[in-house]
Amino acid sequence: GGAGWHRRRAAVEGYQQALAAYRQTVLDAFAQVADVLSALQHDADALQAQRQALQAAEQALTLVEANYRAGLASYLEVISADNQLYQSRVNALAAAAVRYQDSAALLVALGGGWWNRPPPAQPP
Repeated sequence: GGAGWHRRRAAVEGYQQALAAYRQTVLDAFAQVADVLSALQHDADALQAQRQALQAAEQALTLVEANYRAGLASYLEVISADNQLYQSRVNALAAAAVRYQDSAALLVALGGGWWNRPPPAQPP
């Protein structure tokens, strides 16, 4: 009697511990996916802002070049606007890179790699 009861109790406790660990793993996975989705939304906003800044820098350079040709701006202003344009390009590329990194993190959080697994073997 007593040995069977102890084995059963140990089995039930082991099951409950495994179930609690599984539930925590699922909760952690959902939290990770939610965090990455939030980061992706932030990345999209940041990328949009950087693209707008890039467009503004392009327009500013065009205007400064026109002013320079008209004698209304110095060459230093042209170089400064050109420098700002290149910096805006770097910032836009950096924002895009962060978004790609977070996209990869989302695939990992979702358990990525499923598309590389071979199909299950068919029974003969």
